[in-house]
Amino acid sequence: MNQNLMSLGEHYFFSPRPGEASPGFQTIERDMSFTWASQPRLSRSPAMQFTGPGADTIQVEGKLFPHLFGGLKTLDALRETGEAGKQLMLARYYVLSNPTQYVGERIGKFVMTRLRRRELKIGGDGLPMYMEFSLELQKYGDDPAEEFSFT
Repeated sequence: MNQNLMSLGEHYFFSPRPGEASPGFQTIERDMSFTWASQPRLSRSPAMQFTGPGADTIQVEGKLFPHLFGGLKTLDALRETGEAGKQLMLARYYVLSNPTQYVGERIGKFVMTRLRRRELKIGGDGLPMYMEFSLELQKYGDDPAEEFSFT
């Protein structure tokens, strides 16, 4: 049974299994910034005032082995989603001690800003033996009054 590890909109990232056309990922890197404004003060050093969260970027990297799992169309589907220019709900799933139970974390709404694809060990049929991908996501900027949904 495949274990769903992450979802981005209607794209699911599973633990790699033979015969599955879904991407497996190896690393997730999150870079969050916070913005501060300098406020000058009379006869004193400037004070810093927090103005809110800054950019929130996530990079997902992984590999596909088209002949075994993560078919050739997988990255094409992600590319088409990126070209549609829509915000997508990003969620992570963690397997509990019982492999049929999960706990989920809604990370928030993100947009796809970049998809990199690298094909390696091209065979005689022109198909790669494996592919590496990198997916860059940027936080959309949720409105606090908005309810989260997986749409």
